[in-house]
Amino acid sequence: MARILVVEDDLIVATHLKEILTKNGHVVTGIARSGQDALESVKIQTPDLILMDVLLQDNITGIEVALLLENFLGKSVRVIYLTALPLQNFPEFRGKINDCTFINKPFAEEEVIACIEKLLAKRKKSSR
Repeated sequence: MARILVVEDDLIVATHLKEILTKNGHVVTGIARSGQDALESVKIQTPDLILMDVLLQDNITGIEVALLLENFLGKSVRVIYLTALPLQNFPEFRGKINDCTFINKPFAEEEVIACIEKLLAKRKKSSR
């Protein structure tokens, strides 16, 4: 079980993600619809993982929000980015892409859960 923050400006997608996560035993610490909302949510409860849309309603990218969160927390943040756009549209992600870093929309429940489990397993290995 992980505590997961959903950062998604589309409320339908965010609600769907929350349902998927809850059904699979995870705790959703909140739904943030903007970069600013994400920063405020992390002040209340630090998640184990963040599912974050690449483009948010306040014209900030998910990577910019992740960097702000890392500065605030003083440590790296585990993020799975969600996008409906081709990754070549985001040169700032070059060098940051690895397995389970990005999930394309529309996504399958199994894909989301598999990526979460993979990142959580990596976290357990690195904390030993």
